[in-house]
Amino acid sequence: MEFAKKNKVLVIGDIILDQYYTGEAARISPEAPVPVLNVRERRSVLGGAANVANNISALGGEVCLAGIIGGDEQGREIVHELNKNRIGSELVKFDTTIHTITKTRVMSGNQQIVRLDCHDDDKPETEIMEQMMICAKEAVKDHDIIVISDYAKGVCSKMLCQEIIQQARLFHKPVIVDPKGSQWEKYRGADVMTPNVKEIGSVLGRAVKNTNDAIEQNCACLLSKSEIPYLIVTRSEKGMTLCHENRFTHFPSMAKEVYDVSGAGDVVVAVIALYFNIHNDIDNIIRAANMAAGMVVGKSGTATVKEQELIQAYTNKEEKGLKQKLRTLQEALTVIGEWRKSGKTIVFTNGCFDLIHKGHITTLAKAADMGDHLIVAINTDRSVKRLKGSSRPINSEADRALILSALSFVDMVIIFDENTPEEIIRCIKPDILVKGGDYEPDKVAGARWVGKVEIVEYKKGYSTTEMIQRAEKQKSEEKRF
Repeated sequence: MEFAKKNKVLVIGDIILDQYYTGEAARISPEAPVPVLNVRERRSVLGGAANVANNISALGGEVCLAGIIGGDEQGREIVHELNKNRIGSELVKFDTTIHTITKTRVMSGNQQIVRLDCHDDDKPETEIMEQMMICAKEAVKDHDIIVISDYAKGVCSKMLCQEIIQQARLFHKPVIVDPKGSQWEKYRGADVMTPNVKEIGSVLGRAVKNTNDAIEQNCACLLSKSEIPYLIVTRSEKGMTLCHENRFTHFPSMAKEVYDVSGAGDVVVAVIALYFNIHNDIDNIIRAANMAAGMVVGKSGTATVKEQELIQAYTNKEEKGLKQKLRTLQEALTVIGEWRKSGKTIVFTNGCFDLIHKGHITTLAKAADMGDHLIVAINTDRSVKRLKGSSRPINSEADRALILSALSFVDMVIIFDENTPEEIIRCIKPDILVKGGDYEPDKVAGARWVGKVEIVEYKKGYSTTEMIQRAEKQKSEEKRF
């Protein structure tokens, strides 16, 4: 995942001020059976669409916010926070006829005692709404990606959503929507939607279980109805699910501890907005977003994730992820069983892969394109010596496994000690067995245990033996001179 390149983001939506009163509740009130909070701290942070913008800024992105706030002290506090956090506020409009929406949380330590919501029902003046919408439409062309952050407080009307989406299409700018409510018609034409499980149920008119099967079944129905290319479902303790073209990828939760879920969805939207349309690998973007969500719920209150925090966590996870691709046969069978339940096609190939070269990469890439999951089996060092001689391998089995695991299209690596992988193939029974070279399909080891054998022609001029011979020849010539 490349963190250096970022989108310039325009966020449009409902702006909220989140207030926190934090202290210690050590006694019960003599007036009523309620705790008395000895307040130690009062603080205000950006909430709603402003929290999405704040997370983008914290991640090092350039962001501008469009929305409406009241002409009151809370509104001025929001503008102060926007400026302090380097968030463009020129599209934020004051409406003196309403109050700024606030959510006040009373906290005893990390425990929320009560939440007070104020001015949820205040509706902006039509004239102010029109001014904001005109300015936001004009700003679309100057940004790489648009976010509509709908908190159902009145700003994200059907007219505004459709005007912004149509303008974005005109300038070929992707639109991400964090939806609310059951009326998704107003979001038609958006590129990405980021609902939670409850919101999926709301739009379908039925409760949806938070299981992989239920999410896949209901999201398949929703994708066909809504005509939205990417549906990214946030699933609380179950993590996230990416739904795209009837492909479903589940990402388990990365949270170690959960102190406060406030704003977890906002940080997901922020990460996706920052990197979508730059990286073709949407899975890696979702992994980063899922990781950021796991980090933010481990903080108290509406919090943000800093760029360096995410880079460090993602780097550590990538290193751990490479090691997780290496499986014993027993572990592999468990994982493959889950893949098969989801109807995935399993592709298998094998080799020594001593000095990885262009020929290897080409063959592996072709193999990966034949199915959903690619398993690569490699010979142990002892096995390679039996097959290739005492001078081989050049690289150890651990190094070879790590290099193969680093390839994004390799999903699993297994090390075997036999001369051929026939026993592994017998146990796994892959759908497709891929072999490089000029083999006859029925002569390939393990062919009888698979659905189909595919022979991929080796790329001429590339082999480990030739590489070693060239290196030895060059070394010999250097010694002569």
